[in-house]
Amino acid sequence: MRIGTGRLAAVLAFVVVVVGSIVSSLGVSQGIRPDTITPATIDFDETVYYPALAFANGENPYDPGYVSRYAVDNPFPPYAPITLLIHQPLTLVPLEVAALVYAALTVVLTVVLAYAAFRCNDVSVTTTRVLLVAALILLSRPGRQNVLNGQTTLEVVLGVYVALYFSQRSALVSGLGLAVSMLKPTVGIPLTILMLARRDARAVVAGVLITAAANLPLLAILAERAGGLSTFLRQITTTLAGFQLNPEYNPASSSLRFDLVASASRFLGEPLAGTAQFALALVVLGVAAYAVTAAERLERGRTRSLSATVICLAILLCGYHQAYDLLLLTLPLVALAEDRLPAGLFTPRQRWVLLLLFAGLAANYASSFGVLERLGIYEPSARAVPSARLAWLLLVTLNGAALVVLFVSYTVATLRLVRRIAPRATAAGEPRPAPADASATLDRLRLDHLAPT
Repeated sequence: MRIGTGRLAAVLAFVVVVVGSIVSSLGVSQGIRPDTITPATIDFDETVYYPALAFANGENPYDPGYVSRYAVDNPFPPYAPITLLIHQPLTLVPLEVAALVYAALTVVLTVVLAYAAFRCNDVSVTTTRVLLVAALILLSRPGRQNVLNGQTTLEVVLGVYVALYFSQRSALVSGLGLAVSMLKPTVGIPLTILMLARRDARAVVAGVLITAAANLPLLAILAERAGGLSTFLRQITTTLAGFQLNPEYNPASSSLRFDLVASASRFLGEPLAGTAQFALALVVLGVAAYAVTAAERLERGRTRSLSATVICLAILLCGYHQAYDLLLLTLPLVALAEDRLPAGLFTPRQRWVLLLLFAGLAANYASSFGVLERLGIYEPSARAVPSARLAWLLLVTLNGAALVVLFVSYTVATLRLVRRIAPRATAAGEPRPAPADASATLDRLRLDHLAPT
């Protein structure tokens, strides 16, 4: 088989990045040993392996007592119960072997993510493109942290992309993707709301039915093990309250979070009240729903990259998220880089600024543990001095600020473009443009404007 120079270079670059990522992430430069693998994949232990093992052993991993029985640092987050069944095969081998298998699976899913980002934007897919983008993802902070922690982010992100891409192609397949995204309710719930705003009702109905069919039987089993549904729900509430008290997850003190609630809480010096957090999430979702509805009038064909971008940005702003969740922005970044957005949405200068913001989110290590620890401002006690707190605030708010700028930019540009099209088309005696031909109308109007008088 003949291999072109570009393709060979992409393969070699990808292999080098994969080896470097796994070696540096798992700390196995001196050889693969259990004591170097399991501490590195701490999220894999707490959110994948031990919860699934506890469920297989007839226990309830949502019980806060599970922490002491399995010697993990944090309780099992309130993920959808189906995650316990999906990850059952990993419990058939020891933890160290399962961690390596999951790391390899993460690399494979990274390649799938790059492929999906191109397909969702209707961009031609080549081996060279996919491998180079996958290598860049692994080099980014979100990609590296996902490998390092052993998170389930890639599974959820791919579920989001499947739900969005197939929403007008196959309601069943889109529903399956939506059900997978529900593994993390902070992703699946806002996705459901915004897909309804995008008029993907059939896909949403299919997704809700599949989610219920997959999770309700497991929920019944877990409730029985907990001693009743009320006890099970009380355990979930206790877990959520415990996360709020943990400095690493508390929105006012966490260096890891970048969502809007965390950004606001840091500046206030204390967590927003529960009602305020809920109201802030509703504001983001309301604005996003309005922008998505407007974007439907500008989308070309069935690509719908603009509405997908707004949805991805809104998901990251309205709920609890850490750096690894920024992998959700792969599709929006490809859409912007490949110019798959409606014509006239951004000027060339604006497009470059937005690309730099996306790149900054991918490459920003300023809020990482290593940097903050080196500066001596990671621990809350070290931020008692005003100058230290100010430096910490600046570093840990960069990602949140960039996301807000991106969200506002896309929303304002979408609404502005819709207002530009409708009045001009009406004044010219043309019918109100439909979603499929709005971009063509804008192209024609722009050409008329550029033509010599």
